[in-house]
Amino acid sequence: MTEILNSHQYYKLSENESSEYEFTTDNKVKYKVTFMEYGGDFYHFAFDRVDGYTNSTKDEKIKNTIIYAIKTFLLKREEAIVIICESLDGKHFARFRLFNWWFNSIEDKEQYSKKDFNEYYDDTKIHVYASCFIRRNNPNKDKLLNSFPEYINQQF
Repeated sequence: MTEILNSHQYYKLSENESSEYEFTTDNKVKYKVTFMEYGGDFYHFAFDRVDGYTNSTKDEKIKNTIIYAIKTFLLKREEAIVIICESLDGKHFARFRLFNWWFNSIEDKEQYSKKDFNEYYDDTKIHVYASCFIRRNNPNKDKLLNSFPEYINQQF
């Protein structure tokens, strides 16, 4: 694994051979951040607890580490990142609010564009909350943001 970040405001972020990122919190909770390619123009973002237990989501360093991973990923690519909030446990709207709060807290957020998606599908009884993130200076920004809703509809 390659160490990417080590600061008092972030957790040490390591990248493995699969372009997955891992970090461990002060409470010994291990997380994995992944970016999975879908359809050429979009990468799905996933953030999962791998090991350990926590009953708190108020760890500022987790937020800072995730934001850093997303920004670093976007700097290397022309594609957009899509976050689809998991709905199996009924906490998808809470995840959507959390990611919006995280995005709004980015100091240089004017360098990024975000488009949200909020749709209820009657046939499957699934409510989908999703967001698309992209660098504002990306030459494909308008095309990708405009095609984002259609892309999500194809997933569901």
